[in-house]
Amino acid sequence: PAAWQEIWLYRRRFKMPDELAAGRVFLHFDRVMAAATLALNGHALEQHQGGYLPFQREITGIVKENNTLAVQVDSRFLSIPPAGNPKGPSSVDYLLPGGITGSVHLRVLPQVFVSDVFAKPLDVLGPSRRLEITCTIDAGIHLPGQFRLSATLLSAATKIAATSRNLTIEQRGETEVTLTLDQLHKIELWDVVAPHLYDLVVTLYHNDQPIHDYRTRVGFREAHFNVDGFFLNGRRLQLFGLNRHELFPYVGYAMPDRVQRRDAEILRHDFNCNIVRCSHYPQSPAFLDAC
Repeated sequence: PAAWQEIWLYRRRFKMPDELAAGRVFLHFDRVMAAATLALNGHALEQHQGGYLPFQREITGIVKENNTLAVQVDSRFLSIPPAGNPKGPSSVDYLLPGGITGSVHLRVLPQVFVSDVFAKPLDVLGPSRRLEITCTIDAGIHLPGQFRLSATLLSAATKIAATSRNLTIEQRGETEVTLTLDQLHKIELWDVVAPHLYDLVVTLYHNDQPIHDYRTRVGFREAHFNVDGFFLNGRRLQLFGLNRHELFPYVGYAMPDRVQRRDAEILRHDFNCNIVRCSHYPQSPAFLDAC
C-alpha cells in the first residue's frame, strides 16, 4: 500500500466541438480510488469520495472551446468505505490500489433528458406478469410545450410491448415518471442455461419530436431460497460458484472491459460456475453484463 498511498494530480486538455455547444455537458468518471477533487478551467467542482461507483459532474456554463481539467486523486487509506479502520490497510483483507481506474467520458445531452430508468418485473410466473418502469427526467431549463414518454420492450428487432403517457414538466430539476408494461404472455424467462434478455427503450418526446433515448436490458425470472435450497423460476437449482475479487496482477482495478468480460466467460465455461460471489464491492458493469 505504501506504493500508492499518495495524493496524485492528473491534467487533461480537451476541445469542445462547436456543434455540441447547445447541449448540457457532463464529465463522467467510471471509478476513481479513493477520492477525487476536480477543477475545470480553474472552477472547483464537487468532491467525490468512494472508489467503486461511477459519478458525474455537470460543467454546462463553464466549459469553453479550449479546456483544462485537473483531477486531484487522494489514494490514501481514507475514512470512507471500504476503508476507514484506524488500523490502516492491514485491516482490510484485500488491496485498494489508487488511481483513475476506469474510463472518463465527456457526455453531451439535451436540455431535458432521461437520466435513469429502473425496470422491475413483477408476478413473473403468474397470469398478471408485468414490468413496472420508473424513469427520472432531468430538466436543465423550463421548456414550454407537451412532453410524452414512451417505453418499448424489444427482443432483437421484434416489438414485444409498448406504452406511453403524456406529461408536463413545469420546473427545473428531476421528475419521476412511472410506466407499466403488461400483457406479457409470450415472455421467455431468464435461466442460467438460457439467459434470455430483452431491450427496454425509453424515449422522451417534446411536441411529438423524439429528443432522447435511454436503453437498458431486463430479464424475467423469479429467484428465492427455501429451507431445501435455491429455486429459479420454480425449479430447484444447485448452485456452484466461486468468490471473485476484481484485483488483477500489475494493474489492480484498471483492467479494460474486454478482460472483465473474458473473466466472466472463464468462470462460466472453463470452471462450469453458474453463480459468482462479488467480494465485497460493486464490480465492473462490463463483468456484470457478461454474467
